[in-house]
Amino acid sequence: MKKMSKYMIITTTVLVACLAPLILELLTANNGREVRLPAETIVREKTDEDEKLEQKEKEEWIEHMHQAAPGTNWRKTDHNTRWKKYTAKLGSEANKSSSSGSQAGYWEEKGSNNQSGRILVAEFDTTTNQIFAASSGGNVWKGDIDGNNWVSLNEQFQMTGITMIRMIHTDTLKRLVVSAGGGYFYFSDDEGMSWDTASGLNGPQDWGGIIRCVLMNDSLHTIYMLAKQWDYIVWESTTCLYKSTDLGQSFALITCMEEGVYGGSSTFDIWAPRSESNTCYLINQDSIYYLDTISGDLNLIANFTVDTLGYTVLTGCKQGGTTYLYAYIAQDIYRSADGGLNWTKQTTLGKNPFNKTSFSCSEILPDKLFFGDYECYRSLDGGISWIKLNEWYDYYGAELDQLHADIPSVISIVDNDGSEFQFICTDGGIYISNDLLQTVQNISLSGLNVSQYYSVYTNKFDPNFIYIGSQDQGFQRSYSDPGGIIDFDQVISGDYGHIVSSNEGLSIWMVYPGFADYYADGMTGTFTSWWDFNSTIPFWIPPLMADPFSPNTCYLAGGYLDSSGSHMIKLEVIGTTMNETEMPYDFSIASGGGDISAMAYSTVDPSIWYVSTDNGQIFHSTDAGVNWVMTSSFSGPGPHYFYGSDIHPSHVDAATVYIAGSGYSNPPVYFSTDTGNTFTAMDDSLPSTLVFQLASDANDSILYAATEVGAYAYSFIDSLWFDLADTIAPDQRYWSVEYIPVTNTARFASYGRGIWDYIAVPPDTTTPIGMSEQPGRMAFVVYPNPAAGWISIDYYDDLEADSGVEIIIYDIKGKKLIAKKVDKSMRNSLVISVENLSKGVYFIR
Repeated sequence: MKKMSKYMIITTTVLVACLAPLILELLTANNGREVRLPAETIVREKTDEDEKLEQKEKEEWIEHMHQAAPGTNWRKTDHNTRWKKYTAKLGSEANKSSSSGSQAGYWEEKGSNNQSGRILVAEFDTTTNQIFAASSGGNVWKGDIDGNNWVSLNEQFQMTGITMIRMIHTDTLKRLVVSAGGGYFYFSDDEGMSWDTASGLNGPQDWGGIIRCVLMNDSLHTIYMLAKQWDYIVWESTTCLYKSTDLGQSFALITCMEEGVYGGSSTFDIWAPRSESNTCYLINQDSIYYLDTISGDLNLIANFTVDTLGYTVLTGCKQGGTTYLYAYIAQDIYRSADGGLNWTKQTTLGKNPFNKTSFSCSEILPDKLFFGDYECYRSLDGGISWIKLNEWYDYYGAELDQLHADIPSVISIVDNDGSEFQFICTDGGIYISNDLLQTVQNISLSGLNVSQYYSVYTNKFDPNFIYIGSQDQGFQRSYSDPGGIIDFDQVISGDYGHIVSSNEGLSIWMVYPGFADYYADGMTGTFTSWWDFNSTIPFWIPPLMADPFSPNTCYLAGGYLDSSGSHMIKLEVIGTTMNETEMPYDFSIASGGGDISAMAYSTVDPSIWYVSTDNGQIFHSTDAGVNWVMTSSFSGPGPHYFYGSDIHPSHVDAATVYIAGSGYSNPPVYFSTDTGNTFTAMDDSLPSTLVFQLASDANDSILYAATEVGAYAYSFIDSLWFDLADTIAPDQRYWSVEYIPVTNTARFASYGRGIWDYIAVPPDTTTPIGMSEQPGRMAFVVYPNPAAGWISIDYYDDLEADSGVEIIIYDIKGKKLIAKKVDKSMRNSLVISVENLSKGVYFIR
């Protein structure tokens, strides 16, 4: 009994820092919870051309960060890392703690709960009335049609670039199939508990990718795939057609069409009616074909006249025995009312679809069309005229019934009763319409936690204030953190990153693609001043460094103002005016043509500054940027393909600094103990990937890394990296990480699943243990887990005659919520009601 007492009772002074031996995940929710809309948002204007330019520059910026040796496919490298980690996790038992390496702690999702990001495509299961939605962060979510009970189905394996989700029902199984980026096709027979990959797709996986997949409604549920790959014999790009007759487990090549003969892959598309059993159509430039589903042959239906060849999308509708086809070709809309034999130009739309799935037709009304670029349109007359649903800026303040900007998909669904509705996928979640897009309703205002974040910074004086830079959901801010998943307010629209501060977050700086912003009052204010970039700024979202001596001053990675090359540009705010000054040193000349990609100063000695460039050179200054010295070389493998994305000076030693960047052809992390004169690789057990950002605790006992393939930490005791996520935090691209000393928290910002906190357990407090590690007969079992309504606790111990134990349930912050005394008369079993607890994670002792 003595051991049992020590195990069950713990002093409250260390409760929050300690991880309970068993974590209960509660699924009950307050159905009366008010859905919180974002606060009034400042809207910054942008045009269609601005949107296109931003997208192009963003893609170039991301590609540039992932530098690698020629012939290295960094996306395939990252996919292989993810798949290896996922298959390893399938064989391990998930406990709700992380104690890898020499670090112990637990994960807590922080949110946001109310600022959904991009949804790419969606599916509806008519047998269960549930939605399946694919996020840009690579997760498949399941939810109710009214927007409640959202659950991610693939937390431990990210599927980037999803282009299709479909549910297949047979007499013996229910299979969810997903086509994704990199040429990968996935399937699950248990609604996402486990996933497998299709075989036969080495071509598009080596180079290229999937363009479009269609699922036939035949007895085999045949899947046709249009893919782009490389022909190594004729040495050019080719567009290929694949077929699967085993529900997506394998694909066989039907034919390939070389670019030199048929044009580029952007001029191809395929389409089939959802209800059709035997006809699949293929369009290539000005030619329309049907696919013989028995022989696999492509049969030409017709060649037709078009004004201009270019990007092509095919859609249609089969109604009353007639197949109606619509082709978008280089901003023109063409229509056929006889299965492709004859075509008529309807209009010049003058817009570009966001994705192939952004142009679609009603399933039952052939004249009703839908189109999305950064705004959404509908046509009621077969594409002759178009009606815009709303201006992109109407969304702000009317999030419930006005579409967010950017429309990856519009998908029509016919229910079992024959009624039709549409899903509209946007950069701000998913909407539904029951009247052909005359009106829409946002069904992702709460719980669809797919926020895409570039940067996170927490006020160090008051951690209730969290600042976030997001993808297309603006600069966001929280004002209160009671624990668990929280809501954020969108302060201003757009894309923001690189949030920095030199006064612990009282004032903050950030960048938008095109300007730098300064908030004198970071906690409650709006922007005080900004500086518009000139044309020499090299990156889409260039890095910033706060001035260590003046909070109203920061440095932007240039570019130049009055000369040439790559300079630090000093930005100083006086009142509401921002003044810019070009710093003298040209890093481009010294580095052999590189641009500044990261900057930092030592908090131990603020006169020590560091700069890295995008061609792998490192500089240091010991006089606050007056004079600079370039590191002659790294030790170990050469850094020729090293893009320096982050610099993290030590918190305890002025001479120690860590740098991180692209690690596909060289180590992704290095360190120096002589103020940057020499560097040593630091990559033991760290995958070959891109490290976006580093952070460490106040004592430099643990180094955290936000990477392309997850959250990692470095143990200085073991001298190696370990996967910090374990089986808890989602498999994501973690773009940003910071350490919050007051709460012992490493806060990670992901590009698809919002913010996740890793709360570290100090080594001098109770060590977390899982069920399998509970000594002797002191263990207890809780079921069900996850739970809803009630839990049953079976405990095992030889209680003394007059003794008893107390079972206590705490929330994530350590607050005691329920306490129950148990004794011998209860026969080592207890049932506790939890119906009044909100959805979340709880600890039991």
